Amino acid sequence: MIWINNKILRLNYGENNANRNDLSKPHYGKLMIMADQDQDASHIKDLVVNLIQYKWSNLLKHDYIEVFITPILKITKDNYVIPFYSIPEFEQWQASTPNWQKIEMQIPHSISTAEEPKEYFSNIDRHRIIYKYDPIKDDLAIRLVFNSALSDDRKDWIKWHTEDANKKT
Repeated sequence: MIWINNKILRLNYGENNANRNDLSKPHYGKLMIMADQDQDASHIKDLVVNLIQYKWSNLLKHDYIEVFITPILKITKDNYVIPFYSIPEFEQWQASTPNWQKIEMQIPHSISTAEEPKEYFSNIDRHRIIYKYDPIKDDLAIRLVFNSALSDDRKDWIKWHTEDANKKT
């Protein structure tokens, strides 16, 4: 969508949107990525962030990118629903819930009911993640993920990040 005659977002190669005033040039002050929570959609989100970082890195410094999230998994019992937005969040719930196997699980691949969009948008702050830019961490992470010459470094980074995330749960 970015490329259709450069009219949707009005982002052009050669313009770097260096400061806050330059954000008036794109049609919108922010880009919200709305995609499923599955692995393919996560990869698409990563590619969009990589494109923005590569061609218009200054937009990241102004919190230009947001992501709209939906539950990756739901647990239902009677009329009670528990949404989970990440697998570690679900695993933490599993570890603290006896007899969790007896509870029905749903893996939503898309909107399941007509009520869900209303629910999501009525509580948009719960479903919106604003990417906050940290130049040192974020630029390094993007280089590690997308630079094939850094594959060994990427493996170490993923291992460290996974171990660090496991310590927090």
